[in-house]
Amino acid sequence: MEIGGWPKIGCGARFVPWAKESSMVAEIKMKDGSWQAFMADRFPEVLNDEIKKYHAEFFLASTHLTPEELLEEIPMYFPVTYVLENEGLTGIAKYPVDEWVKNGEPKITTKGWVKLCIKICSKDPTGLKTVFDLANTLEARL
Repeated sequence: MEIGGWPKIGCGARFVPWAKESSMVAEIKMKDGSWQAFMADRFPEVLNDEIKKYHAEFFLASTHLTPEELLEEIPMYFPVTYVLENEGLTGIAKYPVDEWVKNGEPKITTKGWVKLCIKICSKDPTGLKTVFDLANTLEARL
């Protein structure tokens, strides 16, 4: 082994997260048990940090969100297709991210994440007041 080649980091695929703007694919489980996926910008870091302080409260509040309320903030979604499902590897999926971005397809934006956060916080306005206030401040700046 060459000393200069150690340690080898990554798989060699040369993937750089968010190098082409949004490259996040999020998956959600629908009421009927099916899984859907959508493209998204990164979740705002400052908001993520604040939510972590109230993780349990935020999670509980999110369970009171109706599917319709959730899907209002997701502009378009598509079924999750697992490339290696027949081989028992259901955790591996392939998404046409480059094609999605090239065609200008809709995605959940930073503003969409903030609006979704506000909806969730409105389910517990007392327990999530600081998160709600921060989200409203961010929305006003966007």
